[in-house]
Amino acid sequence: MKTVFTFVALLCSISVIGQVSETLDKNNVSLTVTADGHLFNDLSSAGYEVPKGSGKNVIYSQSLWFGAIDQSGQLRLAAQKFAGDSTDFFPGPFSSNGSYNDPGYTNEYLPALWKVSQADIDAHNNEYASNGSVLNPHPTLLNWPANGNAALGTSSDLAPYIDVNLDGVYDPYAGDYPNIKGCEALYIIMNDSKTAAGGTGTPNLDIEIHILLYQYASANFLNDITFMDIRVVNRGTSDLYDFVSASYTDSDVGGFNDDYMGCDPMRNVVYTYNGDFNDEGAGGSQ
Repeated sequence: MKTVFTFVALLCSISVIGQVSETLDKNNVSLTVTADGHLFNDLSSAGYEVPKGSGKNVIYSQSLWFGAIDQSGQLRLAAQKFAGDSTDFFPGPFSSNGSYNDPGYTNEYLPALWKVSQADIDAHNNEYASNGSVLNPHPTLLNWPANGNAALGTSSDLAPYIDVNLDGVYDPYAGDYPNIKGCEALYIIMNDSKTAAGGTGTPNLDIEIHILLYQYASANFLNDITFMDIRVVNRGTSDLYDFVSASYTDSDVGGFNDDYMGCDPMRNVVYTYNGDFNDEGAGGSQ
């Protein structure tokens, strides 16, 4: 039995170390991300800038933590903090036959970052509506990782898409297109199984993590927000019990020496604030 866990988070940004990075900056936020699980950190420096162009980054680093108990009662964890501390997440989908270093896998899935704009989808849909087909789909739509590759051990169900003719096969020439949110979106696929026990020293969860980051260019408060949808799929052979998810976040409101965090459980909100009336810079933060 495979169990799917889904949650949605507000206010996000992204980055990763030693991998190819991608930027999302459709609104007043500019974030940089890679696909090895170290989010909101641009090659060891803060990577979530708001306002865009100001040089002020309110998040230094962020990562996701997951834990569960398997059928034998063994604790399994996938969690990491800063780049260099540990590596529990790897770019690309879970491979049941361990094809992570296969050239076919690396060519098809790495760097495991796909950025798509709603404007390109609209142009795609207009052409299909006029002609009944799309002659030259935009590269970002053409390369969307909708269906996996059985020979590489990846699932047939990867990134979400609109299947115009309902044949179960992603074909942008026949009008299919990515199913995203926002004016522009960035899709990431990671796994925790490329190597045996990661930095936590526990067995792998054998999970596949899908992240959809998206922004709205708007004249209201949405212009300062990044949304992040996270989908976690158990691709392994063991059921997982008492599954827990968390977000590890190192925010920097100016200098890092006097930052505090608080929460409002009734609103399901976590926030960061400066600890005194002097918001000085430190460690590269303004």
